[in-house]
Amino acid sequence: MTPVSTQGIVLKYWKYKENDCVVQIFTRALGKQSYLIHAPQSKRSKFRAAYLLPLSCLALEVTHSPKRDWGSITDARADQLHLSLSTDPVKASLSFFIADLIAATQLQGECDEALFDYLLETIDRLDQAEQGLADFHLRFLLDYTRLLGFDPQATFESDYGRSIPAGQRRLLMQGMAGQELSRTDRRDWMDLYLAYLRHELPFMGPLSSLDVLNGLL
Repeated sequence: MTPVSTQGIVLKYWKYKENDCVVQIFTRALGKQSYLIHAPQSKRSKFRAAYLLPLSCLALEVTHSPKRDWGSITDARADQLHLSLSTDPVKASLSFFIADLIAATQLQGECDEALFDYLLETIDRLDQAEQGLADFHLRFLLDYTRLLGFDPQATFESDYGRSIPAGQRRLLMQGMAGQELSRTDRRDWMDLYLAYLRHELPFMGPLSSLDVLNGLL
């Protein structure tokens, strides 16, 4: 197994056995991958517990084996620091949503450097933002949909599209169009775009971040 050096953006993790966990990372070189981490709380671990936070940007050295479901991380360090994403509760919830969405909509092992660069820019913008956070996730979702190459207008020619009421069709096509949304409109817009994504990406699973996000915004 030849080690691969790559940048990575942490998406999520889950516990595995008593002290270990599996972390899912969107990497520049290998796309979305999962890695088994042994005892991240231990001082001897090369993968610190702080690296598990959503959208943590890391420099990694990893190995993969076709006989294993998960790869291994032989070295990890912080590549960029975005302190406000963990200290600001609204930014933390937005980070959770963005990471959750990428995890749910990217297939394992599909490399997309353009998307990786866009995510890095998004993380920087979120870290530096001082206002406009209430609609940040909506603008991200709109840009992400376009980056994936989807055309809402073409979708309206399908049975799915024809089932969307005319007013919602205009909302879907126009995006936010610079308008300020009420809390109710914000949730309706989010529901509409997520339904559109699920139509285009049938493998897309549920998002565990929505309840947290809706509770704050």
